[in-house]
Amino acid sequence: MVRIAAVTALAFAVFALATPAVQDTQVLKDNGKPLSSDEMKQLQKIDEESEPVVNKLTATFDDKQKDMDKKLADLQKQVGELGEQSPENDKKFEDLDRQINQTISDMKASFNETQQQLDAKLTELDSKADPLFTGAK
Repeated sequence: MVRIAAVTALAFAVFALATPAVQDTQVLKDNGKPLSSDEMKQLQKIDEESEPVVNKLTATFDDKQKDMDKKLADLQKQVGELGEQSPENDKKFEDLDRQINQTISDMKASFNETQQQLDAKLTELDSKADPLFTGAK
């Protein structure tokens, strides 16, 4: 819950700093007081440091999804080209079925790894941003 609040506040703070019409908007600490200009700069710096990593992980996730879609489409095409049922085609089908299941399993593991990296980065971001909101050192 704290992570969501911190990330949301961070995103809003960066938006507020970058948008002239919103620059007078204040991001509030947990105690209801606004962040100081130094704290806002620290928050922006945290965002700037983490943005490339988060973007890279998101792009990696998207690339993996495209790769999986392509592999599965190719395997499904091969299944469709098998033709009539025969012992030889049944063996090919079983092999393709194993390849499909292995591809799905490999991609799930890869997605989970990327998700864990993204979660770790967001947790790191939270640990850096939380003191700005709570006043903890």
